[in-house]
Amino acid sequence: MPLFELDEGPSRKFYRIELANLRIELHWGAFESKGQKRSLTFEYPSEAEREFKRLVAERRDHGYREVVDESAPRDIEAAVNAQLAGPVPLSKSPRFHFIHLKKKRFVWLECRGTTLLRAEGVQGKEAAAEPRLEEHGTAASAVLMRDAEIRRLMGDGWELRGVAAKPQLERRPKSKTLQVNERLENSIAEKPSDESRWLVLEDWLLEVNDPRAELIRLEKARSRADAAVARGACLPLLLGQHSKRITRALSAPTWRSGFLQECIFSVSTASEVAAFEGFMTAPGASLMTTLGVRMRPTFFAACVPAFAKAHFARSLRVLDVRAADRVELAPNAFEGFSRLESLCVGLAQMPSWSTLEQLRRLTLEVRAPKDVEVLGEAAWPHLVALEIAGVPSAMMPLLLNDRFPALKELVVADGFHHQADWLKALAASELLKRLHTVVLGDRRVDPKVMRKTHGRAFEHLEALAL
Repeated sequence: MPLFELDEGPSRKFYRIELANLRIELHWGAFESKGQKRSLTFEYPSEAEREFKRLVAERRDHGYREVVDESAPRDIEAAVNAQLAGPVPLSKSPRFHFIHLKKKRFVWLECRGTTLLRAEGVQGKEAAAEPRLEEHGTAASAVLMRDAEIRRLMGDGWELRGVAAKPQLERRPKSKTLQVNERLENSIAEKPSDESRWLVLEDWLLEVNDPRAELIRLEKARSRADAAVARGACLPLLLGQHSKRITRALSAPTWRSGFLQECIFSVSTASEVAAFEGFMTAPGASLMTTLGVRMRPTFFAACVPAFAKAHFARSLRVLDVRAADRVELAPNAFEGFSRLESLCVGLAQMPSWSTLEQLRRLTLEVRAPKDVEVLGEAAWPHLVALEIAGVPSAMMPLLLNDRFPALKELVVADGFHHQADWLKALAASELLKRLHTVVLGDRRVDPKVMRKTHGRAFEHLEALAL
């Protein structure tokens, strides 16, 4: 009794037609559903047979294919998964299936705990391939090795055929809520540059069928255009109720697995103030490492309190905040940014720097003498690079003191205006002995040329620009 199926795009339907003497039994519906049933009764067997043939021809005309072996999987993806299951059944961990069209060979890779499974052979023989097991000590190391091998395969012309995994008993709804694993996310926030920590989080998101799972698969396959489309579909979840306004305010964004890594946020209208507040707590920004903020002074007072709510305070390493005119920033504005390493402030008087003693790089545009006083009075035990502009000549000695024990690089953006004053102040300071680089202009010179005017004070420098 013929069974017909239609599996094209959104249409995934079956249609069974059974002829039994004077009756025709019909059963149709969507895959994985109970469907509907109907019986047709005729007076003569010839009428039933004629209607039976008509119905069969009609299904074929509508694009249905006849199922010859009903025990076989009903679609190509299921057939490939059945092949991949082969001697080693699928698990919850994703199994990446690659093929090489010219070589007519396949490779599949899967991580199970600390073990990396790899099988290869002639395309079409996946079901008989015995995998090779590689032990890597930790799950992170196994994932790191797997992804390195994926990158190598993609570079050598292999194509990702699909990603198979053991079907979940309870299928999670798509695009409902983002799953959160605080332990894995905090691990990344502690060291965002550690590739293995990202890979472990990505594997977990794939395993729990998070709405970002498809995005992760596409990024791993280097399908940038498709990944951008998938990310766009997830933006309401990633950026919250103000996702459209946030997207318009963002520039130069860098994403990974649905998490923003770097971006610039511009606040130029009143409506973008609410968007900025929402951005601070958006799930998609919770692991950001680099942020630039550009805003009009009229909106600055309304935006600054939002920094205290920022979810990315745990991970942010570089912050560049600027406004067109001078505005005042509260002393505890960045209090929660305990891992901030580089700060560029081109906007404000900073009443206190005590909450930012961990900084390693600081860029500051001085707008008033008090800025220099406060900066010179603070302790900077870890600062290795300082870029500054707008320092009055009379206040240079206040800056060149023993508050910068680790400072190696000093850049004065407008140093060419007061070059002689800077050189004199530096030569008389103890700070110069610790510096490796001094930049007061855009022309690099040999430090030895300073002998005539300042003796050997500058000769130890590795780089000097005037």
